[in-house]
Amino acid sequence: MTNVLLAVMPTISPNGYVGYFLIYLVWFIIIGVIILLLKQLVSKDFFTVKKWKIITATLLVIIPFILGISDISTAAENAHILVYIVLILSIIASFIVLYILLSAIERLIRIIPDKKAKNKGKEITGCILMILLLNPISLQILLLLVITGNTYIYVQSNTPCGIIIGNIIPESPASKAGIQQENIILKLDNINVNDVEGLVKYVSDKKAGESMNVTTSDSTYNLILDPKPGSDAGFIGIANLTTKYCKK
Repeated sequence: MTNVLLAVMPTISPNGYVGYFLIYLVWFIIIGVIILLLKQLVSKDFFTVKKWKIITATLLVIIPFILGISDISTAAENAHILVYIVLILSIIASFIVLYILLSAIERLIRIIPDKKAKNKGKEITGCILMILLLNPISLQILLLLVITGNTYIYVQSNTPCGIIIGNIIPESPASKAGIQQENIILKLDNINVNDVEGLVKYVSDKKAGESMNVTTSDSTYNLILDPKPGSDAGFIGIANLTTKYCKK
């Protein structure tokens, strides 16, 4: 769920605002659907049922949590205390915000048909503003909850195993040697390089004019380093690097 949300947000429009709006709208619709489902399952007078807001808020927290952190048990044994703290605080914060949001929805539902209500216009406006404010906040907190868990689980259950090349700079040593975009760098001079930090450190210790063997997922390439702009350090000519993770 998290990956879908994060993928959709920036791609719906160039500046992302339409994406954010639609995601928040979908989240609000999900809240409405869950309320309606509970109303049908419990009783027609669902809003008079004690603790309905607690039940609904709990479901709204639990469902994304389960969808986003399906195998938390695989990493739970060695979890850092800070991960637990972030998860617990996210759960508490999201529950509180959702409870207040549901209170605003409940008040709005009750006041609209009430012909005798005083300051009806101001109350309706206040409820709508509260809903518009708390709806995105509740979603952001839940995303923090899910992303924190997913990130921790991913790092715990996977290990760095190479560097994915995002771009090859034209006329650079990498380009001339025939290294391709999306190749995965495995070794430099027959030394394992598992992450971006390791690659940057190794290359920065080299001087322009030195040769280097680069082993990728396709082949091994020999290249002569160019000078890095503004220094005499070596320069390969690869950019937008990301660390590849493999199952432990």
